[in-house]
Amino acid sequence: MKWLAHNYTSVIIGAMIVVTIFLILYIYVIGGNFNFSDGGDNLSMTSTIDVNAVYEAIRQAESERSSRIEESPSEEQIYSNPYIKHVRTALNGYLDGINAGIEEMALNNFNNTDLNCGLNSFDKAYYKSKFIVLTVEDGELGGVAADIVFVDRPDTIFLVMIYRYAGEDDEYVLRSFCANGPKAEYKKEISDVIRTMIKDGTFRYSL
Repeated sequence: MKWLAHNYTSVIIGAMIVVTIFLILYIYVIGGNFNFSDGGDNLSMTSTIDVNAVYEAIRQAESERSSRIEESPSEEQIYSNPYIKHVRTALNGYLDGINAGIEEMALNNFNNTDLNCGLNSFDKAYYKSKFIVLTVEDGELGGVAADIVFVDRPDTIFLVMIYRYAGEDDEYVLRSFCANGPKAEYKKEISDVIRTMIKDGTFRYSL
């Protein structure tokens, strides 16, 4: 869509960079792969980890998993999907101050993307409104990515990414929350269009 400022790829890469950094540090700490030189005054650390290979391995693994979003889902299927339902759970938790089911990355802006991200970066009034889903799809590196807009304030489209932790319990987490358009030149136009669609019942569901 031309009026969207970005797609979710940059957010995925940003999230994966953070995760990979922690993974590399963990491997080095556990493996003791530190190289001290000059009497310990300088610390150098070399890595044989190919980040692109890590990304590719994750993509391949995710491509072999069952889809989290059905092909051509109905509105009812979208809004009953546990990944989408967790967005409302996370927003309510944020408003209550408990932040349950929200990762740190979804709270604050991170610097490796040009998107404006983080629940703390926007007016809480957005989150008190119900939201509608504009687009939704399986994330390339796992989870689900969706563009949502809040019914009471449809001036900004937000990209959300939701994941499920592995384990017996169905524990979902909001991993990122970013403004995703519209671009400045389309802002009023798109906001008016969305308001009209909400008013005439085009969107039958909201959370």
